[in-house]
Amino acid sequence: MTRFPKIAQFAIMLAFACLMAGIYGVILHQVSYTLGADYFHNYKFG
Repeated sequence: MTRFPKIAQFAIMLAFACLMAGIYGVILHQVSYTLGADYFHNYKFG
C-alpha cells in the first residue's frame, strides 16, 4: 500500500511540474533578454 493516495501523488506532481515550467520560463526569458533586448522592447513590451 502506498503512503499517499494516487490523487495526492498526482496533485504533488502537477504542482512540481508547474513550478518547474515557471522556473524554465523565467530562465529562458532572462537569457533571451540578455542576448537580444531589442526583441523584448519591440515585441513583448510594445
